[in-house]
Amino acid sequence: MLWKFFMFFASVLPLAVVVLSRLVDEVFNVLPAKLKAAAQGIKPSHFQKNVLIGIAIAIVIHLAHGTNYLKELEDGAMDTMMQLNQSTQRMFGKTDALAGYVFIDISQSTYKNWGEPWHTPRQYLKQLIEFASQGAALVIVDIALDKRGIEPSHDQRLVDYLKHYKGAPLIMVETLEPQDSDTQNPIAKPAFFKQHINNTNIHWAMPIFKVDKDHAIRHWMLAIIYCEQGVLQAMPSVQLLADILLNNQHPKNVLQPVQDYISQYNCNTNEKPHLPAINYQNRTIYFDDHGPGQRLLYSLKEGNQEFSHLSPRVIINNPNPPLNTVKNKVVIIGASHALSADIHSTPLGDMPGSMILLNAIKSLHEWGEISAPPWWVKLLIELVLIIGMAYTYARMKSIKASLLVSTGILLTLCPISFYFFKYGVWVDFALPLIGMQLHDLIAEMEER
Repeated sequence: MLWKFFMFFASVLPLAVVVLSRLVDEVFNVLPAKLKAAAQGIKPSHFQKNVLIGIAIAIVIHLAHGTNYLKELEDGAMDTMMQLNQSTQRMFGKTDALAGYVFIDISQSTYKNWGEPWHTPRQYLKQLIEFASQGAALVIVDIALDKRGIEPSHDQRLVDYLKHYKGAPLIMVETLEPQDSDTQNPIAKPAFFKQHINNTNIHWAMPIFKVDKDHAIRHWMLAIIYCEQGVLQAMPSVQLLADILLNNQHPKNVLQPVQDYISQYNCNTNEKPHLPAINYQNRTIYFDDHGPGQRLLYSLKEGNQEFSHLSPRVIINNPNPPLNTVKNKVVIIGASHALSADIHSTPLGDMPGSMILLNAIKSLHEWGEISAPPWWVKLLIELVLIIGMAYTYARMKSIKASLLVSTGILLTLCPISFYFFKYGVWVDFALPLIGMQLHDLIAEMEER
């Protein structure tokens, strides 16, 4: 409904402004000489009319900011900024104890070497976890474990190992059953051994993201409400749980307000609870949809200095595995082979799901939820743009004015956006260009 309003208003606005402007001119021209002289001081100048036009356009864009069309424009601008920043030194992690990110990848060649088993061999997975846990800052297992493996003894050895696990904090990734409708609460597919694990060093999370119309993953969800054994629960996303652990916080304490809130609901309710914000380590996390706050900043890709791609072949059955490659790093164990069906589209190209999780972890840990500048900064930028456009269109023909204004926006807002991007602050340069195009359309109609 809001999108239809925006399209109607955007199409009617130029004509309405032109008609109103010409009506004022006609009324002024037919006034008697004395009244015309008296009204001379109150007749709006071309500059003043352009200021009013700019204010009207700004109001329209603010009202329509939540529409899909403007969201897609903003996403496209942010995609461009990520591509410009890709692999640059300025986007590398902060100087702290975290040394980087490692993907232990069960690739197509590794999968074939293992005989293309239906499930990830549990004896190999156990060795990979043992290796990663020796010195890593955090270990994530991005492998589906909701079904038992082929060999029961290998399953049992893995379970026994996890019962007494004492290495780096370990996140096990769970998935959800497909939903029949949007109103139903999803049902979790827990690991087959979850009920037997009572280890405070093992944590559970879900890979939760939104898929856009072009099938690309740009936005995350930081928690999801689901049913497990008839009880409504909230499960944190992998990136949220990872950030809590990397900040040396206890997940149960941090997430307790969320669990307390959803305890008043049950699995049969159709109402979607709005989860309360949580606070930890001088950070406030919001779970609702709030503009760029759910946007994922991609900065890790093959060839990046912060990122290491490791094959299981150099780990399994190796008496001297390269432990230095995981020291003080976030390590994820995942798969990119064809049967995993875990390759997804992103603004930086296709990526395995485990790589998307690493990017999400870094994005939240380094920059938090992406934010817009303070309201007074946005207001100041808008005032400068409105006055600048009004003056330019008052002094020049629309073609020259649009060229000068668009160049000015690109030469000022783009560098500003580029600079603040590394701090997780998004200064949008796409919407001002839309405002300029609407202003240009009105100016062209006035010149006819």
